[in-house]
Amino acid sequence: MPSRPRRYPVSSLDVDPEIVIGFRGIWPKSVHRDPTLQKRGVATITFFQLDDVTARKTLLLQRAWLVVALYGQLVQGQEPKPVALVSKMLASGSPHTNCARSFERLFRANQAEADVVAAEAYDFLISRS
Repeated sequence: MPSRPRRYPVSSLDVDPEIVIGFRGIWPKSVHRDPTLQKRGVATITFFQLDDVTARKTLLLQRAWLVVALYGQLVQGQEPKPVALVSKMLASGSPHTNCARSFERLFRANQAEADVVAAEAYDFLISRS
């Protein structure tokens, strides 16, 4: 089955956002080492207000729900239902895929840090809902 063309913020010809933007929990950050692409990440985050709690509260709440749910599934491990749900959460085209993939990588690399990030997302939900 052919893959769908990726959609980027500016056009299908733009740089893949996952190359320039990553997430620490619900918070986007510019991640590319190349100075030009580093600036592109910062500009994208700023332009689209991806980290603005006032302007994008719903977006941040959605990411927080995703991180909390994904964390719960990853903690459950290799049971069939969590594996299937995690696969859907990480799939291209799923809501907030980059955020989910960033969190999943963190969980695999440093579960103690992922525990902290998940707790921060939970606290954000409690304080903003």
